[in-house]
This record gives sequence, C-alpha cells and structure tokens, in this order.
Amino acid sequence: MTKEVFEKDFKTKPFILTFANGAKDWVETEHWTLESLTTVYHDWVLGAGKSLDIVYNGGKGDTNRTFSEFVEEMRNREVPADDFTYLFDRNFYFNSSLPETINVPDFLFKEGDPILFIGSSGTGASWHKHMPAWNGVVFGQKRWFIYPIHRAPPGGLYSFTPTAWLDYIYPKLQSADKPLECVQNAGEIVYVPESYYHSVLNIGETIAISIQTKEVTTKTEAEFYSAMDAHYLATTTENEDTMAVEYDRADKVYTDLHFLYPYNTDIMAHLSEIACERGDAVRCERILDHILTIDPWAINSLKLRSRVFYDRKNFSLSERDITTALSMHPKSKTLLRERANFLWNVRKSESKRAYQKVLSVLDPNTKEAEEIQDLLKITDFGPEMEQRLTTDSTMRDVDLKDEL
Repeated sequence: MTKEVFEKDFKTKPFILTFANGAKDWVETEHWTLESLTTVYHDWVLGAGKSLDIVYNGGKGDTNRTFSEFVEEMRNREVPADDFTYLFDRNFYFNSSLPETINVPDFLFKEGDPILFIGSSGTGASWHKHMPAWNGVVFGQKRWFIYPIHRAPPGGLYSFTPTAWLDYIYPKLQSADKPLECVQNAGEIVYVPESYYHSVLNIGETIAISIQTKEVTTKTEAEFYSAMDAHYLATTTENEDTMAVEYDRADKVYTDLHFLYPYNTDIMAHLSEIACERGDAVRCERILDHILTIDPWAINSLKLRSRVFYDRKNFSLSERDITTALSMHPKSKTLLRERANFLWNVRKSESKRAYQKVLSVLDPNTKEAEEIQDLLKITDFGPEMEQRLTTDSTMRDVDLKDEL
C-alpha cells in the first residue's frame, strides 16, 4: 500500500495488516523476546498498571517497577488476570535501541507517542479512544473490540475491564449492537483511526509496540479535547469567575458534539457530570435518564443518578440504582464500595456485610483493605445509629481514616 492510497482510502478506517513472513517482515524478532529484553533492560524502570487504571491515568502505567521485577511478577502471578498489572510504558521505546530493529511500511508513521506493551493472558486496556495509532504484535495475540465515534461502547467508559465487559455486557448485545472485532496474531499490525473507541484483551503472553500521533487530525477530536481541557480547568481552579467561564465553555462544546453524535453516551456522560457539579440536579437527572434509555448497562450513570436521588433523600430510588448497577457488574470494587457507603449513611447495621464484600474483591495487602479491616474491628454497627444517619441529607464517600 502506498502513502497516497492510505491517505485516500484507509486513513479513517480500522484495518489489520498481515505479512507473508509474519513479524520478521517488519521487526528483528530476536531482540524482542522476553529473555532478550530482560537481559538488556533488566534494571530499567517502566510504567505498568491495571486495565482501568491505565485509562484513568491518561494511557500511562501508574506504577513503576524494573523490567526484571515486572517479568518475575508476571511469571509468578497469583491473582486473577483481570487484576494483574500490564506493562504499558510511553518512555522506554525511544530511549532504547529497539527503534533500530523495526521497519514498518512507509505509510505508517515512525515518529509520535510510542507505547511498549507486555502482558499475560487476560490483561489489556479498557475502553478508550485517542489520536490515530498502529499497534504491532511481535509475540502473542490480541483480541480487539472497536466502535466508531457515533456509538460509544455499551456499559460506558471507565467502568468494565476487558474481561468483565466480555463476561457481563457482550453476551447481552444484539448482533447490531456488537462491536467490530478481530483477533490480531503475532506479526500482524492493527491500525485504529482517530476517535474510534477500542478495548484490547491479550491472549497468551503478548509483546507489542504501538505508535500514536501526537496531534489530533480531525475537528471532532480537537473539540473533544478542548472540552476535556475546559472541564479540567473548571474543576481545578479556585477562581469562581474562571470556573464559570470554563464550565460554560466545556458545556457548549459537549452540547455541540451531542448534536453531531446524538447517540454517543460518552458525550452525554460528560454533560451529566458538568450539570451535577454545577448543582443543576434536574438537568443532570434528565441527561442520565436519556443515557440509560440508550444504554441500560451504563453503570457509572446509574451510580451518579443514585447519588442525585440520595441528595433528594429518595433513598429507595438511590438504592435501586446502585443495586441495579451491581447486578450488571457484581465484582466491581467501585460499585461494592458505593453500596457499602450508601448503607453506612442510611442503614449502618447492614453496612458491615457490605464492607466484607468489598474486602472479598480487594488485594488484602492494599491500604484500602487494611483500613476496612480496621473499621470492621472497632465500629459499632448497631441499629441505634440509623435514625441519625438517615437524616443526613448529603451522600458522602466514607473516609475510613476519619472513621477510625
């Protein structure tokens, strides 16, 4: 394929490239084995993270470890793959000698934002989107799920790990609602256009490299990033005038995008967050109702609507929404914690069991697990607390350090 053909016919379409001799046609594979990488870069510090945390962190691993430490953990893991860390590093590639070992087709960009991926079976990245990118698998396989910009993934972003989405949402989808999907084999390259939502699941031990462009290429994505920047400024500034201006700017851009893509629930979710943050509960609830009409599995929208109902002291509807969300993702740490917090605020005598369920899905060695264990040891969960708690008009996240 020539650059001209790519620009004219393929730049805005996802596709998979295959090679007659597999990875050997575009990479010197002997430099990319786990053994070779560990030998050469054993003490290099790289970023790693879990599938949801990587996306929350803007596409970066949020914990650091040496290459050797990561490989040892991966080879000796004792936790489910869904909870295991995935090497997802943006700094390593261009600092290493590996660029000298790669020769991808000319129409694929060589410069940009590189990401080295190494993960065991079941790890991956949850739903997200970004600028154009190609992703080449040197060893292993990846299963891809892709939606175009006009349709955000069912269940929403920042909600399901790849395996949880595959377990809880995918089987419920009608054929017309299912994503584009493929299995990428070793030696193949997948190209993902700008603004396409995608989630990726590793099959077997996988080593891959990706390069994303650093600049947006479409007006739609430029507007999306503009709105995100404005929303961030609104939530971080201490100047009330600046806050109002930035909220207005974010709201206007997201509203314009909503008119372009009326069924994109990701855009609507941003609008609902802005409405709630500005204290417009009526508008927030209306938007959330619309989201849930389109996507009944949008668990983060159910969680936010639960809080809106709580603030109105409509505890029955608040509990209904958080319980419904949990029925769709019964192992969600976030939702289990949300329900435990709800019960702490409303029916404290029932919250003990709820916090025990939270503990059942947490790594016992984490700080959060230790704090919950301490809370369970010293707290009186008797029913005499309930009258005082149900008169509290504000749903609060329980800060365990304050309670201990």
